[in-house]
Amino acid sequence: MMCTSSPDSYPPPPPRRSAERLTADDVALRRSLFGLCREDEANLDRIRFAVREDLPALVDSFYENPLSMTGSTALSQSEGTLDSLRAAQRGYLATLGLDSDTEEYVEGRTRIALLHEAAGLDRTWYMGAHARLFRSIACQLVRHYADADRLMPLLVTLQRILAFDSCLVVEAYLRAVDHRLERELDLLSESQRRMLAVSRRDDLTQVDSRAFLLETLEDEIDRTRRAGDEFSVLFIDVDNFKAVNDTYGHATGDEVLRGIVDVIKRSLRPGDIVGRYGGDEFVVGLVQTGPTKAAWIADRVCRRVTSYAGTGTAITVSIGCATLTPGDDVGHLIHRADGAMYTAKAAGRNRVSMQVRAVAGVRPSDRPGTHADGRHLTLLGNPAMASQG
Repeated sequence: MMCTSSPDSYPPPPPRRSAERLTADDVALRRSLFGLCREDEANLDRIRFAVREDLPALVDSFYENPLSMTGSTALSQSEGTLDSLRAAQRGYLATLGLDSDTEEYVEGRTRIALLHEAAGLDRTWYMGAHARLFRSIACQLVRHYADADRLMPLLVTLQRILAFDSCLVVEAYLRAVDHRLERELDLLSESQRRMLAVSRRDDLTQVDSRAFLLETLEDEIDRTRRAGDEFSVLFIDVDNFKAVNDTYGHATGDEVLRGIVDVIKRSLRPGDIVGRYGGDEFVVGLVQTGPTKAAWIADRVCRRVTSYAGTGTAITVSIGCATLTPGDDVGHLIHRADGAMYTAKAAGRNRVSMQVRAVAGVRPSDRPGTHADGRHLTLLGNPAMASQG
């Protein structure tokens, strides 16, 4: 008996929900789209009877030349894989269309499809195999039912159930592809995260790399201007560092840089910025810090470095300070701090230097070793350890 319902009378399926498991409503909708109804159940009983009589031949037909179609390494390397697929396919054919209105039927068909996908048999091959399966089962039905009035309803039902199952196969394959892409995207995201972390860190000292330092300083300058705060920069250069490398070797020089960075970090506050500008040069960003406080923080760094005994010889730094002005961008601010650092070098090293007019709260008489030349205020870090020349 032919079904009275028509697939054309039903709306297209709604977009797939994120959940993988189809609900009873999902199953009912898909069955209706392919015209499956109760009248098909009796036809499916007759189809399964014909299928079971020639089950081995139907399975063989399904797997005609799978390797030539796909080049599947899983199948070529393991006979057991193909045996497992054949066993799953035998179970599928033996229960073709049985309880197809249940979620369990859908889950079973989905598992079989995923087995084939995992073995490397692509969706194009699988759909071609389903087309061969229709022809093979149709030939079986022709041999059993010569009467056209009995045969035609069976062929219609066969076409419907295989189309329904093919839909489930395609959905299962697409979900598998989605999962694979999600895993690959997760791996790519993790790789990018690690690469970004590496690019943001100086490999030797584990402070900000130059590129990330400049980016961070630029962001902080923008924030400072929006908030109406103050912001200062220290440019720190290790005195006579080439002599350390030449005398003790580059491994010791690397250890000295790491030790100095540790001193710098311990001299700063949690919100401050520190990065390696290049070689033995470091730049510090002091948030919410004006010239007076910047000078004292720089002096603290300078004095603490003199206590570092990583090589058993004197290690000192020269530091230039600059405070943000309305005309500064990050490059100009660092340039001014760099210029102040060279003033400290010229004054004898192991010093802090910045413009006098920028340090309203500091007078040359405030402490021993303070020197003003009209343009810069130079604070002597430790006269006994200063390198001359």
